[in-house]
Amino acid sequence: MVEETRGVQMNLINVVFSVIAGIIAFLAFLYSFRFYKNIKNDERYALAMLFTRKEAINAFKFLALCGFFHGISMIVSAIGLQLQDPIISKLSKTGCIMLMIGFFYFFLTLEKVTKKSRWKEK
Repeated sequence: MVEETRGVQMNLINVVFSVIAGIIAFLAFLYSFRFYKNIKNDERYALAMLFTRKEAINAFKFLALCGFFHGISMIVSAIGLQLQDPIISKLSKTGCIMLMIGFFYFFLTLEKVTKKSRWKEK
């Protein structure tokens, strides 16, 4: 009974972390529209222009690395849940946290780059 409750509890925690990571990914998708809406009127918001800057490219590479780690951790976690190994199944929480950190760093870098371009024009 205790093992079954613990497995259900770990599955619930994994689902919560996955939902939070999914919400952050959806917010990143909505956030990217901010850069697309004024491309014709204001070139500084164009993503093509932003990704010519080294810091934005590095932020995107870090986000891609976090996404890759998240995917690998989810696969390993699914195997761990099938084997009923609690240590391996905890890896999915680590992957979700890593993905959240990647999106957060990506947001901050895009904000920093757009603020720099605003100050240069003034």
